[in-house]
Amino acid sequence: MEARHISRHFGSVEALHDVSLHVGDGEIVALLGANGAGKSTMFDILATLDPGFEGTASIAGFNVRTHPAEVRERIGYVPGRISLYEDLSVAENLAFFARAYGCDPQRITMLSPRLWAGLAPLADRRVRTLSGGMKQKLAFCCAVIHEPRALLLDEPTVGIDPAARRDLWDAVAGLARQDVPALISTHYLDEAEAADRVLFLHRGRLLADMQPAELLRQTGRSSLEEALTFLMESQPDRL
Repeated sequence: MEARHISRHFGSVEALHDVSLHVGDGEIVALLGANGAGKSTMFDILATLDPGFEGTASIAGFNVRTHPAEVRERIGYVPGRISLYEDLSVAENLAFFARAYGCDPQRITMLSPRLWAGLAPLADRRVRTLSGGMKQKLAFCCAVIHEPRALLLDEPTVGIDPAARRDLWDAVAGLARQDVPALISTHYLDEAEAADRVLFLHRGRLLADMQPAELLRQTGRSSLEEALTFLMESQPDRL
């Protein structure tokens, strides 16, 4: 998964400025940044939902602008905005996504057994009646049902309980062991510390791209929160 010199303008507003990133096979990369930093814009670009950008991006060897269909077949995408069918049941949503990719919905019991175990008792419930955390669990299950070759997860753990957060990250780690790259945005710094690398976006600019331990070493700080604050305060010329 790769993006080179990505910029995106919405009128006079620059959402992303010359951002480049790379997520290697089997690598889990945490994308950090405050609301409005440009994270969701980057996900929309990588997921082929926003072609109006400058630069180039590719996933699994396919250019996201020129080969969007091939990219969509190969990604598991959980957007920041829940994209489930509210009037369908939990089981019907999973079956819909499985059919779209030509696979068996029962595969979820192998792909994400612990997350699905929490959803299975609610299989007949309409999605609109679920809590936000349950919707997030279901969105992840729907995103991985076809065993994607890359994961794009925009704040997938918002609103879910600590045990489910751990189960979701374990599921991501399991796919990473099969060489599936994962780009995950999060506001939980403990999740970022568990990633292979962290990318830090601030006002559309990439201020850091390195392993969490290396970020602490380079900034001379003892926590990730302190390191990120230091980056924001010490590089005003880039903002």
